[in-house]
Amino acid sequence: MGRFTFLAVFLSSLSITSCHQSWYWIDGPRSIQSVDSLARFGPSLYHSFTAIPYSELDSAAAQVFGRDENAMLFALVNELLGQGFQYVDDLDSADFIVTECIRRDFKWHEEVDSTKYIALPMKRVLPFSLNSSPFGSLDHEPLIPQYDRNARVSPKLTIVVYDSKTLKEIGQYQSGGIANAGNVLVASQHLIPASFFRAFYNPVPMTFPSGKGQAGLRPSIWTFDALNFWPTVTIYPNSPAASSHLKDYDLILEIDGRSTQNIDLIEFRRRMKGEVGHRLILTAWRWPGTVFLDTIVMGPRN
Repeated sequence: MGRFTFLAVFLSSLSITSCHQSWYWIDGPRSIQSVDSLARFGPSLYHSFTAIPYSELDSAAAQVFGRDENAMLFALVNELLGQGFQYVDDLDSADFIVTECIRRDFKWHEEVDSTKYIALPMKRVLPFSLNSSPFGSLDHEPLIPQYDRNARVSPKLTIVVYDSKTLKEIGQYQSGGIANAGNVLVASQHLIPASFFRAFYNPVPMTFPSGKGQAGLRPSIWTFDALNFWPTVTIYPNSPAASSHLKDYDLILEIDGRSTQNIDLIEFRRRMKGEVGHRLILTAWRWPGTVFLDTIVMGPRN
């Protein structure tokens, strides 16, 4: 059966709703996802992908654009790379296309509902690139990550997946919540799903060095100029990182003297591996411009 016939015949979809609360989230996060039968019954079709900015599809409705959107797409691309998908910055070479809409208006006890979002028709626009100049206006100043444990943000994330040949929607994921976080863009990265993309293909995931120790922090992506990226961290309570001088949204500039500029989160996680008792020396940056050294002693996994 041909690829296009397959899409026409299998029009059913799978929807899953979930909610998982933690110390980070004070309401939610709640999520729902749907996957077209083409993806579910033909997962070998989807190996490579590209990402395009939502602002290029609907500039009037976009709430995140320019440098901020570039950083958010970099984070999304990182998640897919970590699952073993291949990234290409050419629409014609990709098996599927992904875009994400980030909003700041999730309401208390709001239920995510796929009927409230209609995927925009796909247009041939300049995709995000890991290798060349970014899209968006460089005149747009990014939100500098700042530490504020008392702040609350309300991110709402919608990810839409399109078949690159038909340009038809084949999957959608929505998630939202209210978080104890000082920055909605960093919080929105915590909503990026892992299992959702496995419906399209089940590649061999990236491997990481062995080690039973943990630092107790979660990396996200940040940028100042949309050309260079650094990992920013969220600290888990009662962890080795919580016993250090690090705070939420500190940027990690170096790990054991090696720069983290423009490394992806896969490589960051590799460098943060080690046995219990292993000491990591970090160079960190904190708003409004303090650079300092800190040490994390790897602790046992919980």
